[in-house]
Amino acid sequence: MAKRKILLGLFGLACLWTAINLYRTYSWPAERVRPSQQNAVWLGHRWLTPQTDVAQLASRVQEHGLGYLFVHAGPLDWQGKVAPLPAEWDGLAQLRRHCPEARIYAWLGGLNADFLGQAEDTVDLSSARVRANIVATGSRLVEAGFDGIHYDLEPVREGDPNFLALLRESREAGLLVSVATPQVRPPGLPLPQLWSQDYYIRVGGLVDQVVLMGYDTCQPSQDLYTRYLAYQVQQVGTVSCQFLLGLPTYQDNAPYHNPAHETLAAGLAAAGPADGVAIYAYWTTAEADWRTIDGERRKSRQ
Repeated sequence: MAKRKILLGLFGLACLWTAINLYRTYSWPAERVRPSQQNAVWLGHRWLTPQTDVAQLASRVQEHGLGYLFVHAGPLDWQGKVAPLPAEWDGLAQLRRHCPEARIYAWLGGLNADFLGQAEDTVDLSSARVRANIVATGSRLVEAGFDGIHYDLEPVREGDPNFLALLRESREAGLLVSVATPQVRPPGLPLPQLWSQDYYIRVGGLVDQVVLMGYDTCQPSQDLYTRYLAYQVQQVGTVSCQFLLGLPTYQDNAPYHNPAHETLAAGLAAAGPADGVAIYAYWTTAEADWRTIDGERRKSRQ
C-alpha cells in the first residue's frame, strides 16, 4: 500500500510538472477529436448476468454511434482464468440482433504481479503458463461469441517484455486484441508505470486497437487537462493500429482525479489524430454527457 501511494504521488508531481510545461509550450488545440462511429464504451459485469435487458443499451449504441463495446468478462485470477459465462445468458445474441455493426470485446482486467507482488488477485505475466491460460481464456470467449479481447492489465511497466509476449501470443492465436494503455511518460521523468513513445509503437504493432486511458491525470484545471491530453494524443497518434482516446464521465473525487477538471467537454477538446473516443464508463454516463458527445458528432459531419 505504501509503495502504491508513493507511485501515485510521483505520478501526480510528474503530471503537474508536464502540464505546466505544456501550458507554456502549446497553444489551445485547434483540431478537435471528433466522436465517430468508431467510439467505444466500457460496460460493467452486469451485462453478463442472465435475463439482463439489453434493449436500452442497444438503443444507446445506435443513438450515440458506439462502434465498440468492452463488456467486463471478469477479472483474471492468478492462473489467468475467469469464471465461465452463465449457460443461460443470451446477452450477446440480443446485442447482435439490435447492434449488428458493433464489435463486442470481452474486457479482461487484472492486477500485474510485476508491480504489486505475487498474490491471489494478481497476474504473473512472466509465467508462460499464466500467459497461455489468458490466451486460452480469450479464445474461449471468442468461441462464445465475442469479437475479440480487450486487455486492461495494470500497471504494466515501461518496456515490459512479458506484456509484449502476451500480445504476441494472443495475435498468434488469431485473436482480435484491444488494449487499455497508460499515459505517455513526461519528458525527463521516466516513471516506470508510464510508457515511452517507443514502447507504445511496439505495443501498437502487436494489437488491433490501443485505448489511451486519458483520466486520473492529476491536472489542476480544465485548460491544463486539455493541453495534457493534446500532448498525449500527439505522442500516441504515431501507432500503426487504431487509436481511441479514453475519457471519463465518473464523478469520484480523488487526489489524481477532479471531476470538475477532467470533464468530458475538456477531453473532447484535445487535439490529435485519434480515431474516436472511449467512454469510461457506461454506468457513470449521464444524459448530459451523451448530449455532449452527440454535439461533437454533429459538428464532425459539418
